[in-house]
Amino acid sequence: MHRQRREQPPQPSLLSYGASRKTWVGNLLYGPGGKNHEPHGPFSFVSEDPDDTNPKYAVRDEDGVKWKIKLGAEARPETVASRLVWAVGYHADEDYFLPEDGVTGLPGRLHRGQS
Repeated sequence: MHRQRREQPPQPSLLSYGASRKTWVGNLLYGPGGKNHEPHGPFSFVSEDPDDTNPKYAVRDEDGVKWKIKLGAEARPETVASRLVWAVGYHADEDYFLPEDGVTGLPGRLHRGQS
């Protein structure tokens, strides 16, 4: 799940002497958006995105934030890759992996992602 609205994300910090392992692992778990920017369901369908190769659609969470949900096999590794890129100091999108999306208001038929 990729955040559409951009706010200044927390900056990555390297594990320094005295920093707790729990803090460092938490930073990698939630990535550049941190736990505070994590999406909150339920989600409402906005539109289908016809671009690129994998099926995806735009939704709004209960806080009114617009997100893009990507379906398919690349969703999980893309989230991990964004954490690694961010951890070494590069800009990364606020991506979150959700095992279930719980979207309401989906149309009866989408053009992609039917298989």
